[in-house]
Amino acid sequence: MYYFTYILFGAGLGTGTQIVIGRRNGENDIHGIRDVFSNSLYISLGLSLVLFFVLFNYSVFFFNHIISSSDIRESACVFIKYRQWGILFAYTSIILRSFFIGILRTRVLLYSTLFMSAVNVFLDYALIFGKFGFPALGVGGAALASVIAEISDLLFLTVWIFSSKRVAIYKIFHFKKADFKLFVQLIKISGPVMLQYTFSFGGWFIFFLIIEKMGQAELAVSNIARSIYMVIMIPVWGLSNSTGSMVSNLIGNGRTYDVLRLIRKIIAISVSATIIIILCYIFIPYDLVSLYTPNEDLIKATVPVLYVITVAIIFFSFSHIIFSAISGTGNTLYALAIETATIVLYIGGAYVMGIILNKELPVVWLVEVLYFIIIGMLSALYFWKFNWKNIKV
Repeated sequence: MYYFTYILFGAGLGTGTQIVIGRRNGENDIHGIRDVFSNSLYISLGLSLVLFFVLFNYSVFFFNHIISSSDIRESACVFIKYRQWGILFAYTSIILRSFFIGILRTRVLLYSTLFMSAVNVFLDYALIFGKFGFPALGVGGAALASVIAEISDLLFLTVWIFSSKRVAIYKIFHFKKADFKLFVQLIKISGPVMLQYTFSFGGWFIFFLIIEKMGQAELAVSNIARSIYMVIMIPVWGLSNSTGSMVSNLIGNGRTYDVLRLIRKIIAISVSATIIIILCYIFIPYDLVSLYTPNEDLIKATVPVLYVITVAIIFFSFSHIIFSAISGTGNTLYALAIETATIVLYIGGAYVMGIILNKELPVVWLVEVLYFIIIGMLSALYFWKFNWKNIKV
């Protein structure tokens, strides 16, 4: 989670980049796409170097003051010693991925993700346990495997750019000189997204701190529920990640009249996919939870929470699509405002239910449902009441 916090800034820059590239792609402005890519890459390289400096020099200091267990602290220091190098490659990969999403050629991302995952799994096994002639590095091996996997992803995407005729026409590696005006524009679009991701992640982190205060059993149940939750969310995350770019492409092409129709179509796909996934497990909840733990008490305690997150995921399947579309219009500041207001209510609700009123764990998890209902309502209000069609990017 510590390392992931640093990745959030790159992810925010990547989202801003794909929005602007999407707008230029809709305008059929190949030179503009190249300018945006070059300047986004310059920003990402600078940002990654700054964050690497922080990781390299202050991680041990941070762990010494935050982690009380000496064993856990030692493992964390070993892990970050290897893992910190990944940020130098991850940020470039994020910009490359944003380019592909922006020009609506996302199939390559499936291939690169599968390739990266295969490399990661193989090296995890080899470097953690010392197989196939590799050294047994334990937790350090897991971190090193992730870094090498990120490098493999970067190489895969780079080779694809040079080998694909449809992508090569953009000539994105014909780097343009730094453009201060474009720098400012990219930061203006990406900055709110960086903060949005940070607030969202921070809210989730605080939510689990509240649950930890409720007891170790509640925390164990919630960790299992979170693991299941994350898997169910994957299809919607994928669709929402493309929604902003597709909306930006349509607006750039002058087809603002098609934006709401597009959102409705993506919502239909998202909700349908979510319902199919739910139907695969809703009648066998105990069997599903037993995949994560053999403990009967934990299984019984997790099932009611599973029902709650099932309701939450239904609201998530459409509200997050609308929410992502807001960023696609270029108004990332409004998206940040929605996230900030909703996170405050989310954390406040969890604290009241879990700490003050001492409610049962499934009741506390209901704040997830509340969160996505509010996100959906405020996002729909944006497209209903605001003049989103004329925002310049």
